[in-house]
Amino acid sequence: MAAPPTCGPWTLVVSFTFCAFSACIIMFKGSWINSGFAALFGLVIGGLMVMSSHMPVYARVFEISTCACLAFAVRSLHEYCCFKATVLPPIVILLPGFAMTMAVMEITSKHIVVGTIRLVYAVLYSFLLAYGLELGSYLYDVFHPDSSPDGYCPGTSDPTASVLPPKWTFIPLFPILTCGISMAFGSSPRQWISAALCGALGFSATFFLSPIITDSDILNAISAFLVGLYAHLALKMTGEPPISPLSVGLTLLVPGSIGVEGAYTLLHQQDLIKFNFALKMLNIAMGLSVGLFASGMVVYPFGKRRSLYISL
Repeated sequence: MAAPPTCGPWTLVVSFTFCAFSACIIMFKGSWINSGFAALFGLVIGGLMVMSSHMPVYARVFEISTCACLAFAVRSLHEYCCFKATVLPPIVILLPGFAMTMAVMEITSKHIVVGTIRLVYAVLYSFLLAYGLELGSYLYDVFHPDSSPDGYCPGTSDPTASVLPPKWTFIPLFPILTCGISMAFGSSPRQWISAALCGALGFSATFFLSPIITDSDILNAISAFLVGLYAHLALKMTGEPPISPLSVGLTLLVPGSIGVEGAYTLLHQQDLIKFNFALKMLNIAMGLSVGLFASGMVVYPFGKRRSLYISL
């Protein structure tokens, strides 16, 4: 008999809302106004995702229709919020960066067929989300061709632009973000603390070392090394695979948002040569893979029969 789901449908709606609100500030440098709108859109998208699970016909167009409506709604609020800081947080759980990282690790471990399938899926899924965003943005331009595509972004030269929240707000918002991601992945409440610690290790390394290490590939490898080290040590001490902490830690580092943003830029025909979104996603995913494999080599220097990462 199958076990009942850890989280119900309403928990998924709450997780989308929590993730959108906190990720807007922590991951996408949004303002409080941006995060408020992002939370509202996350609430709606979470409800639509629950509805799509009960309606197979709608599930086939869920991503495109959701992203199109989201982009149209955010563009209509261009006088109040920044487009990129508001449109990506509500779909942060849908971003395919985790699949991209796992695909690179599969290929590196000589699982060519599975890795290639995951890699193609992640790239195409990025295009799918970006196509929906581009469609909604284009529809808004049809009715309002003179509106700003970037919206009202903080940190611009406009003195009246909304000010970014202080960095100390990351401390109370980060547990909200990790708990939201954990709920979306179906983790039980007893795993939330471990997931928050694992995510905090990787995010702290990125946050504090970014002013010193300018190479993003090296920085991602170091952050992934700490995440993998925590996962391996947790496995060694508890005997239970720390799937939830590892998933949360990688989700905060994965290149999904870069892939969707790059694909959107590509479809929007802006700087096609310089912004090679697929290559950028692969570079970051390879850096994460190196860090994860290095952590396994440190904890298990003589090898291990079964990898913690492969076929997650």
